[in-house]
Amino acid sequence: METIWGELDSSAALIALSVDELGALVAGKINDAIQEIAPRYPYTFGQRLQALESRRLHALVLAWLEVEKQRPPFRVSGREKKIGLELDGVRIRVKIDRIDTLAEGGELLIDYKTGEVKAAAWFGDRPDEPQLPLYSLAFTDELAGMAFARIRAGEADFDGVAREEVSISGVKSFGKLKYTREAASWDEVLASWRQTIERLAQDFLAGEAGVNPRQYPQTCTYCELKPLCRIGESLEAVEDKER
Repeated sequence: METIWGELDSSAALIALSVDELGALVAGKINDAIQEIAPRYPYTFGQRLQALESRRLHALVLAWLEVEKQRPPFRVSGREKKIGLELDGVRIRVKIDRIDTLAEGGELLIDYKTGEVKAAAWFGDRPDEPQLPLYSLAFTDELAGMAFARIRAGEADFDGVAREEVSISGVKSFGKLKYTREAASWDEVLASWRQTIERLAQDFLAGEAGVNPRQYPQTCTYCELKPLCRIGESLEAVEDKER
């Protein structure tokens, strides 16, 4: 997606291409990506698998670009943009998948995802997906909204929140989203994210390492620190008290 939008630059450029031209562009970018990756896996990513992956990606990307065509005019003003942040002494370097400048003004931050994700993961004391709220700290008045771009077979859509209605399917104004509709303003939404992230940064600096999985046992399913974790001991202690 990064290289495709490097070629297109805007929704106008996307819409101007014929079906054949767009298909050829996507095929070329997919081929470039596969040729870059294939040498790393000489024994598992052979010619047949490369061809299958090329066909899969071609259909998936074209389906996604059809979603993009339905949006109001926009210009892609940032791709894989690196930004440095400092939170209470914690220095963080982030890379934003994409930044769109909207025709009506402001910028929309986009994070590509191939899994099941929802904007609900940005909220709460310990957000499951804190990247976009973190990215929002680098923007002020120009931030129009942010969204996941879910690129999956049979499910290509946006899911996000914006300062006001932006006519993008799946992106709601903060006043209509369940988790932000009680906020008095967009600035209040941004301030809430800042407070949450700064508190997490303070906990990190303080060495806070309480045994407290956010959604046990799902949180622990793919954890790589099981040999060091004390969750089992904590649960045993709770069970002993209950007895």
